[in-house]
Amino acid sequence: HIYYSGGENSQTYYGVGFILTPEINKYVKSVTNVSDRVILMQLNAKPMNVNIIQAYAPISSSTEEELEKFYTDLKQVTEKLKDRDLTICMGDWNAKVGEGRENKIAGPFGLGIRNDRGDRFVEFCNENNLCIMNTFFKLPKRRLYTWTSPAHLPHQIVRNQIDYITINDRYKNAIKGVKTYPSGDISSDHNVLIADIRLKLKAEKKSQYSGKIDLQDLKENRERFTNILESKLQTDKEVTDIEDNWNQMKSTIQTVLSTAKKGRHKKKKWMTDEILELMDQRRRNKNNNTEYKRIHTLIRKKIREAKEAEKKEKCEEIEALQRRHDEFNIHRKVKEIAGIFKQNQSGKLVDKDGNILINLEEKKTEWKNYIETLFQDTSPEQPDHRQCDGPSILADEVRAAIKQLKQGKAAGPDQIQSEFFKLFDDESTKWITQIFNTIYETGEIP
Repeated sequence: HIYYSGGENSQTYYGVGFILTPEINKYVKSVTNVSDRVILMQLNAKPMNVNIIQAYAPISSSTEEELEKFYTDLKQVTEKLKDRDLTICMGDWNAKVGEGRENKIAGPFGLGIRNDRGDRFVEFCNENNLCIMNTFFKLPKRRLYTWTSPAHLPHQIVRNQIDYITINDRYKNAIKGVKTYPSGDISSDHNVLIADIRLKLKAEKKSQYSGKIDLQDLKENRERFTNILESKLQTDKEVTDIEDNWNQMKSTIQTVLSTAKKGRHKKKKWMTDEILELMDQRRRNKNNNTEYKRIHTLIRKKIREAKEAEKKEKCEEIEALQRRHDEFNIHRKVKEIAGIFKQNQSGKLVDKDGNILINLEEKKTEWKNYIETLFQDTSPEQPDHRQCDGPSILADEVRAAIKQLKQGKAAGPDQIQSEFFKLFDDESTKWITQIFNTIYETGEIP
């Protein structure tokens, strides 16, 4: 899963983001795109939540205005975060902190001599009680430098430590180590920088049933599901308490759905064994610049071909579905292709003064105020017709409404898809009609 904040076109020079495994992605609480240099991700964890800021500072040749704009964006984020949360702020700071301890902010094991941008970075860390963890672990210099200059030659070594991982002071013991991996095959002038962090993430609570059901299984085993529904649903009881009856029906349906097959689609990966082997060759030739570039060019060509072959295969599948006039699966396949080749993007919400909103309650309040203003009703008050009596809803009307339900639509908060209601027999339909009539007569909605 990719979360990206930056420009939309290939000419963009800046951009920050996160790449997460599916396992970690389920803990994501929110992502806020602050600018093309700053992005915030918040994770659910215990006993505290985790904030991760990815930053890309302006290079040394940039203006002071650009630098201050960058730190102003960072300040907008950090001042909104809770002190009790664990906050990690990391990225390419284009700053040299250098050797030597700096209070509790920097340790004694930095690299090189501090520059002006390093002073500004340390000042930012002091203001936010952030510890620069690269500098707290004694390691060989090859495990400290994070960047190699294009001017680097065997007789002219130009390497610096300009990428840093910081954490708020109260949680710095959660980081057990930080070091670079110069052998990492990432095709960049920067080295892979890895921190060993010990914390416990907490997944969001999920409903009893989640996930789309296999519609084909539902059709093929209609009688079995109908029998299970009849045996579990107490349709002989009169509807008295609307809340209890609705909960009973919802629980029964979810129990029956849990026995159905889940609709799963296995995504084919375009990565091939040939490409993986070429990547190993590229890594082994890292010190042979000519061979490295040759293999790198070949890898890029093979990747383009593999991706194009996968796209072609999926387009052929869509054409086959189109010949069968299978509109539902055509739409699903198109969404599938878009999902593979599209990055996940998250926006930001600002208040009327342009301040970024990060806290969930602040976001809710801002949306509430916006909607109330947008749809403010100035029309005269209308008479209340809720006490007017009307004819009861008929079971035939409910049956006709169920028949007209469209298939393949997303389920609501109860996670019950419309296809399941089509399994209702006469008794089940009469029972749900009683629920609708009770809601209609009392005005109480479960």
